[in-house]
Amino acid sequence: MKINYLYLTFFITIILAIAYVIFPSQKDLGLLLYRSAQYDAALVKLKLALKRTPDSRRALENIGDIYEKKGDADGVRESYEHLVNLHPEKRSYRLKLASLYEWEGDFEGAAEQYLALYRRSPGKQMFFIKLKSIYLYEGRLAELYQLHQEHLKNYPEDLSVLADFSASIPYASGFDEVQQLFELLIKGNPSNRDIVLRYAGACLFFEKVFEIQPVINAYLERNGGEREDFRAARRFYVWNELEDEELSLMEMFAKEYPNEPGLLIDLGKKYSARKELDKAVKTFEQYVNMHPQDDSARLMLAGMYGWKGNVSRERKELELLLEQDKNNLNLIRTLAQRYEWSGESEKALFQYEHLMALQPDSSEKMLMKLARLYDWTGQPKRALFCYERAAERFHTADTASLARLAQRFDWDNQPEKALKYYEKLYKTGKNTSLSFTLKLAQRYEWTGKTSEALVLYEKAYHQSGTADLRKKLVELYVALGEEGKLLALLEEYLLTAPAEEKLKYLEKVAEARVQAGNIEGAVESFSQLAELAPGDTKWLLRIAETYSWSGNTEKAIPWYKKAVGMGYVSEEVFFLLAEHYFWQNNDKKSWEYFQKVKALNAGRRVTDFFLAELLYRQKDLKRAKKYYKKAYSWLKSIVRGDYEEELFFLSCLRLGKINEIANGLYRINPKSDFFKKHLLIAVSGLFERNEYGLGVSVLEFFASANPVLPREVVLTVKDHASTLQSKGRWDMANHLMDFVQ
Repeated sequence: MKINYLYLTFFITIILAIAYVIFPSQKDLGLLLYRSAQYDAALVKLKLALKRTPDSRRALENIGDIYEKKGDADGVRESYEHLVNLHPEKRSYRLKLASLYEWEGDFEGAAEQYLALYRRSPGKQMFFIKLKSIYLYEGRLAELYQLHQEHLKNYPEDLSVLADFSASIPYASGFDEVQQLFELLIKGNPSNRDIVLRYAGACLFFEKVFEIQPVINAYLERNGGEREDFRAARRFYVWNELEDEELSLMEMFAKEYPNEPGLLIDLGKKYSARKELDKAVKTFEQYVNMHPQDDSARLMLAGMYGWKGNVSRERKELELLLEQDKNNLNLIRTLAQRYEWSGESEKALFQYEHLMALQPDSSEKMLMKLARLYDWTGQPKRALFCYERAAERFHTADTASLARLAQRFDWDNQPEKALKYYEKLYKTGKNTSLSFTLKLAQRYEWTGKTSEALVLYEKAYHQSGTADLRKKLVELYVALGEEGKLLALLEEYLLTAPAEEKLKYLEKVAEARVQAGNIEGAVESFSQLAELAPGDTKWLLRIAETYSWSGNTEKAIPWYKKAVGMGYVSEEVFFLLAEHYFWQNNDKKSWEYFQKVKALNAGRRVTDFFLAELLYRQKDLKRAKKYYKKAYSWLKSIVRGDYEEELFFLSCLRLGKINEIANGLYRINPKSDFFKKHLLIAVSGLFERNEYGLGVSVLEFFASANPVLPREVVLTVKDHASTLQSKGRWDMANHLMDFVQ
């Protein structure tokens, strides 16, 4: 049977069409489901289709769209990354992926996609702007510079990128590279001032200062030297402190535009600052010739004459100006200053008086100036009048005037007024230096305000801690009786004081403690001194003396002995030890030290008495009498105090000179214990020698001040009355009995 292929083909096609309608493909089914918003079912079908045809753009696009509608960023990114890999030339895929990266914060991934897009379409501004913003945000300035470099080489006329390009210049590989780009920019835009100034800034950054002026001058020449171009170039030089270049430009500018407002004045000031006085004068003269009515410029010209040393020309200018305007305060003030500076005080004073007449309410500064001129011209009364007026008007902030007032009253020997202004100066808070604090403290001290002075001296000491201030504080603490503060100051200092200072100040601590009655504290300080100077017996003696002054002889003696044991030789210490041993009945030691005293000073006659007493104790009466006579002879010849009087009476007693004891009692207060102590000795001795009359006289002298006789004396008188009765001397016996009764 012959087959008709045409009918067979048609029949198969019909069958396939019916099958497609009844049984669609996974991809088409997924698309149908996607269009009916059945996203989950569509996603399953599309993924099955993708497994069969992995390169299906349509399936990937639809999957990405479904993920986007579901808010699944990872799915979207995965789909478009696959699409970009399959079709890198497709701009919409890269743009979608770049946007997704940027939204997720993956700027590196976004930059990679934007860079690929920019490379394919360099004229597309959007890609350049996106890349630029990412590089700036990420701080990737080196890559930004490379991007600018690439862009400007291709599009030198694109000035919109210039600002960012300038910001990224520091990341260029070198000046040659930057120079090449700017030359390209200038070539494409020869009249653009901004490009030229940025080029100059790049030269400055790469320390190519000598490249700047030629670049700017070439631009000015190209564009005919417009005023605004000159001004912009000058601002650049000023901001970057290129003084020489600025001056050169100003000179060029002045030639082109001699009538430019203020340019000649600025140029003259510039010459003046550089001490090019001839050029400054010439420039000011040029300006004054063009603007003769400008008095301030003529005043500056006069100042230039003065600076050059042409004083006569300066004054002539000032005087001419003043003739034209006699009440011009600025001219009067300036001319007065010139007279003052040249030493013509009388002329200066005349001008300042004129100024004061025009301005009767002038500030205290003007009054102070007048006062000083009156001082210099020998008019002290007027000077003081001006100082007083200035004092009435002074402004608290004007510390210079306050200082001058204080100083003037100091000179005029008015310390109270001077102190008033020193105090005000101090209260401004602008004069708190150490020197000023000390000055105010001194004024307080001189005016008798010691407590206020002490406060400031303490403050100054805390600032500097100098030895002089420490000494001053010690003096004031002593004067004010501030023992506590004195001890605290010295004890604090001793913690850090160098070794050579410790001795000096530790002694002050010790002495202060002695004065305060702190005996144990003083002994502690003297003991520290003894440790610091172990070979010096001075501190051992001071410990002994401190105990002696407090009446504690027992504690003093060991320290005296220690000093003597270290070789200390002193008549007084030997005598003190001898006397101590004497009263301790250590006759041997006492004799030894009295002999040492005798060896050092044979003329010390009191030693004879104690030697006599020691011999008397040993019953060596013959030798004792010899020493008693020496002691008696010396004691009789001197003006005796209580101590010597006691020794004298004892010597008289040992030598049997009772009459002298009795007569000596008349020189003593009859109420004193000393009189009572020796009354019995005198009366007993006299009665034993039958000198009853003198004995009764002594008793009567005592009774005149004391209503009651001591019991021992009464018993002695009664005993002697009984003795007289036994001897038949009834008159005297009765007289004695009447006396005691």
